Amino acid sequence: MDSYKWLYNIIILTLYFLVLDTIQKLSGELSNDTASVLNAMERILFSRIDNSIRFHIRKQGISIVNNIYSGFDTEFNTMDIGKNSLI
Repeated sequence: MDSYKWLYNIIILTLYFLVLDTIQKLSGELSNDTASVLNAMERILFSRIDNSIRFHIRKQGISIVNNIYSGFDTEFNTMDIGKNSLI
């Protein structure tokens, strides 16, 4: 099973996103029975996705806080008072 784990995850992810797309596109047109079956199928498929992939699907938004303190490193030589040259 380990050698085909990537294939299994791709198939489950494809089915999961297909169900989500169907629920989103046909949300107003579905009967209550069909909507409940699709929601149950979505939960079942989500539970069968590998934990490492499920973590990234569940993670929402972009985290900019991690990059606030990063920047670029520059070095200057002082030519005169108030004047610097970039190395």
